[in-house]
Amino acid sequence: VRLRRAVMCLDGNAVEGLQEDSKTIVCDYLVIGAGASGMAFVDALLASTTDATVALVDCNGQPGGHWIDAYSFVSLHEPAVWYGVPSTVLNTTDMAPDKLANKADILKYYKRVVNDVFVPSGRVHVLFDCRFQDGAVQNICTGEKIQIDVCRSVVDTSYGKIQVPSKRAPPFHIAAGVQVVPLNDITQIDMRQYQTYVVVGAGKSSMDAITCMLGNGIKAEQVVWVRPRESWITPRDMMDSQQYPLFVKGTLEALVEAETVDDAFKLMESRGLRYRIDQSTTPMLHKGATLTMQELVQLRKVTDVITGKGRIRSIESDRIIFEHDERLMDSASTLYVDCAAYAFENSESSQTVFSPAQVTLQCLGGSYCLDAARTAMVESLEDLSDEQKNLLCQSLPYLSPSTPEEWMYFQYDSLKGFNTWAKHPQLSEWLNTCRLNHFAHVPESVKSVHASSLEHLRDQFISKMESGW
Repeated sequence: VRLRRAVMCLDGNAVEGLQEDSKTIVCDYLVIGAGASGMAFVDALLASTTDATVALVDCNGQPGGHWIDAYSFVSLHEPAVWYGVPSTVLNTTDMAPDKLANKADILKYYKRVVNDVFVPSGRVHVLFDCRFQDGAVQNICTGEKIQIDVCRSVVDTSYGKIQVPSKRAPPFHIAAGVQVVPLNDITQIDMRQYQTYVVVGAGKSSMDAITCMLGNGIKAEQVVWVRPRESWITPRDMMDSQQYPLFVKGTLEALVEAETVDDAFKLMESRGLRYRIDQSTTPMLHKGATLTMQELVQLRKVTDVITGKGRIRSIESDRIIFEHDERLMDSASTLYVDCAAYAFENSESSQTVFSPAQVTLQCLGGSYCLDAARTAMVESLEDLSDEQKNLLCQSLPYLSPSTPEEWMYFQYDSLKGFNTWAKHPQLSEWLNTCRLNHFAHVPESVKSVHASSLEHLRDQFISKMESGW
């Protein structure tokens, strides 16, 4: 297949790509989706192989996946130092908990990865504004079709089906005249025209929305927060290179010591390892949201909280109707902010990662970026069957754990998976140095202090789970 240089424009920025003179592209891997997982997989595959070729297809006009449709004031929930692709640093090498990255940073970063890593390799065909169907890629804008001949595997990055509030209709009935907006829109609205702001949702998006409102002149007394269930929250203050091992150690100690899941989380909270917004209510959720103590204090200023009434069924002109109750509300002077989307529409896994001519990227127990890169590393190992690869990349039952119990089993499965990698010298060496691995940024002097105790606690926790806890 003959290739020629082409130039594609991503939001006005010139980006080099590879385009075919013929109507057929021959590649080893067809990666569907240029979001966080797809980008990490391709990057790791390029680094771990010498000749593998990739066609990277995405329906958007640029890389970035769900970040493209995210709200403008969103930022990472974790330090930027361990996000993105293995080869390229995002913003900083500092593991400080305040060294985050915002939407603009991340989208710019992924364009840089395409420009500086993928295209110069000569092994990646970048096909944006395209969809793959029935063996062909079709350009959404022009309708032109290119045949794709895949020699090894199709890589599906969309199994979890990430949801973004702005890309789906609210999950409740809305009466005529009621003002409901996704949180994307709150920075574009004159907030002074409303007396009350009802934020719908209990997850990190709702926390971000309220933090944004309070930071832009809305008083806490004007906010009504619909939180059907309470959530445990991870303290981002402990995500630095010195404290992170202590955070992991303390979490494992609580899991080993406690007799019940609720007791484990209360132990973590007493030791500063978990937060909850309402300390009088036992949270039923734990989805991994992170906050600093300063952010937590701000959110606790909102005291008009609707909880325990179930999800919203309908918003009428004079009331909100819940599954188990209703509340009067003058919708004429109220703005409703929809933050109720699930992170993943498909939250449970019933699919292996490796199957004949197919790779389905899923959660293996780390971050989605790290797990996609891990999958690429295993794919690059020669002479392994799909069964052997799946032993090294066992998909977890929960793509995104929701409850404390699910989170606990998630940790158990995750630790077992990492123990399997520890027995494979090549994979273990790669994992220990990969920038997407949290512990890769912890100084050796700090790791050495905690290494033996962490290993002992991991073994204790795994043994406790396997004995029937």
